[in-house]
Amino acid sequence: MSNKSQKVIILPIKAEDMEDVGKFLHANFNASWSVDEWQTLFASGWDSLAVDMGRVAKVDDKVVGVIGALYSTRTIDGCLESFCNIHSWVTLQSHRTSSLPLLMSLIQDDSRHYTNVTANQKAYQSSRFVKFKVLESTFNAFPNIPAITSFLNLDCKILKHPQTVKPALDRLFPGVFADFERTANLQQIMLQKDGQSLHIVYKKTTWKSWSCAQIIRAHPLNLFQNWLPHIKTNFFFNKIAFTTVDKRFLGEVKPWFIKSSEYPVPLIYLSKRLDAKQIDNGYTDRIILDNMLESKK
Repeated sequence: MSNKSQKVIILPIKAEDMEDVGKFLHANFNASWSVDEWQTLFASGWDSLAVDMGRVAKVDDKVVGVIGALYSTRTIDGCLESFCNIHSWVTLQSHRTSSLPLLMSLIQDDSRHYTNVTANQKAYQSSRFVKFKVLESTFNAFPNIPAITSFLNLDCKILKHPQTVKPALDRLFPGVFADFERTANLQQIMLQKDGQSLHIVYKKTTWKSWSCAQIIRAHPLNLFQNWLPHIKTNFFFNKIAFTTVDKRFLGEVKPWFIKSSEYPVPLIYLSKRLDAKQIDNGYTDRIILDNMLESKK
């Protein structure tokens, strides 16, 4: 029987499918991740009510394609929004025609917002064909130079320790601290000033061999832009030389000695209501994969 005459069925990925899905991805996508590690990634979504982990294409009982999904629910501008982060999208060469149907099967819910921050060039082009937009193509790096204005504004309080950040954040956005607490290589701080609060999630890493704070989430974004002098001063005194952040997070703010770099493949999203500036990088496979890589060292 030829491949063209074989019936391809696309189904939601359930827990009972994950052993076969993990074996398929280990054999056909990235052999450096074990079957158990693939299962861990797929089970790492933030929405406990999610009914699936993506889509699987099968011929009879054989897996010929997979697209993963990590679901989350978060509050944006006072409204509860549902997200799906797409990852691990691959089909066998013999069943390439099933690739786009896998994606289309996953993005049927127009009320949900979809992101893909780890797409390869083929996935990027296919997604753009079905109206995905560029979430981000550029990230910026700048030095954490202490600001005189930060010293003069002593009323800006910075919470750095989990035992103080968690209760403060839980009063504003219950559950958000826990969403990132389980990812060991992320750190959370809160800035408080004039009755307003800013939540920042960042990863300590390096940029051109310098210590660096990679911003994952900054909410609300306008406070991140307005309070950047306080943020850079805090990082400086915590011996972090540089900050890296996606260009859209900065808006019109242009820090001194800024260096821009392009992502190899742009981050993309699909949404009927939200624009790129309303979507952070927090609830994605990238932070799960980074954490898994750290644990393997």
